[in-house]
Amino acid sequence: MATSTDAAKQGAITIDTSGWPLVRITFLGEASDEAFQRYLDEYAALIKRGLYVTIYDARASRNTKAKNRRLQAEWLRKHDAIVRRNCLGVAFCVSSPLIRGAITAVFWLQPPPMPYFITESIAEAEAWAREKMRAGTPPG
Repeated sequence: MATSTDAAKQGAITIDTSGWPLVRITFLGEASDEAFQRYLDEYAALIKRGLYVTIYDARASRNTKAKNRRLQAEWLRKHDAIVRRNCLGVAFCVSSPLIRGAITAVFWLQPPPMPYFITESIAEAEAWAREKMRAGTPPG
């Protein structure tokens, strides 16, 4: 039986839509290139469902490879119109300064088309996301 410690060693990305329109994406360890591409593909499919807010929980993440940061920037460019139409905002829950730097690098390559918030606290990320859901108006 795999444990969360095993997943962190192997690297994993999970997408939880059980609280739709809140989407929780959790990064554990350093995901493989295949896992990262699978996450991008799954996320691309779900953003078509309507208005949503995302919380990225990267507290247990390790460094994201430069290749995957480029893939994320390309994903943002490709999906810009639908993200502008449907995304109410993105909260990043990040404890590592290195990961915060990786997020900043992605945003340098492709500025986000939605409001965003970066914090170390999952409670603050959830409160910000709830406020964005209450407001219900996408930025684009």
